[in-house]
Amino acid sequence: MKLSTLKKYLLSLTEPLSDLGSNSQVVDELRRAAKVLDQIGELDLYQFVDLVQQAKEYRVNRELHIPPHLNAVIAAYDKLRGLKTRSTAPEVDQEELNRKMHAIDLNALDKDTLAHLAVDLGFAVKTKPTKNDVIETIWIGITGAVKPGKRTTTKATPKTAGTEVKEYAQKINALKERANCFDSTRQEIEQGLRELNLAKLSNSNLITLAREVHCGVSAKAKKDQIIKGIERVVLLVKENLLGAFH
Repeated sequence: MKLSTLKKYLLSLTEPLSDLGSNSQVVDELRRAAKVLDQIGELDLYQFVDLVQQAKEYRVNRELHIPPHLNAVIAAYDKLRGLKTRSTAPEVDQEELNRKMHAIDLNALDKDTLAHLAVDLGFAVKTKPTKNDVIETIWIGITGAVKPGKRTTTKATPKTAGTEVKEYAQKINALKERANCFDSTRQEIEQGLRELNLAKLSNSNLITLAREVHCGVSAKAKKDQIIKGIERVVLLVKENLLGAFH
């Protein structure tokens, strides 16, 4: 059973309860619960139960227990994120990068999990991809090339200013999606924002980027003001998610 089914069930109760003259607070609480379920995303019910159990244990013990079936996902994500950071170093060893990528068994993960990892890492995943499509996206995002052994006829094209802004917008939207997950932390989101290195963009590109991610800024705003505004848009997602439970 999917969490979306539970959300639909809760919403289906609101109209008959209203017709029966039930307390409006009860109806509002059902709608709020459905909204929170929608924010959590598409999970199986057993995954949601694990999530609630983790939240309960964390509130009591301030310790986070990771369900065994998530260990492989977390390990893969940590390794990929580390390699992504390493890939931006000026003197990156491409052979070592490829070797470490080969050591991560991406085929052991299902397509949806891989797609979530790719988005969390800031890579754009095409609509209705195959598992191999997603793996290739991750390889290209980290190493700059398809997985060795794969042949491709795609020709590289130089980036225009508009293309660069759109790529940054995709990465920021991916961070917003990540911020809207309960298993992400504010520190992780802040680190992701730092890794974007927005300061290297020009003022005009930053203004365009801010508008792409729905951040209102003045055309005369200074660079640091625009960057803080963009970062605030992302961090507000995490604050609003946490605030829903207070």
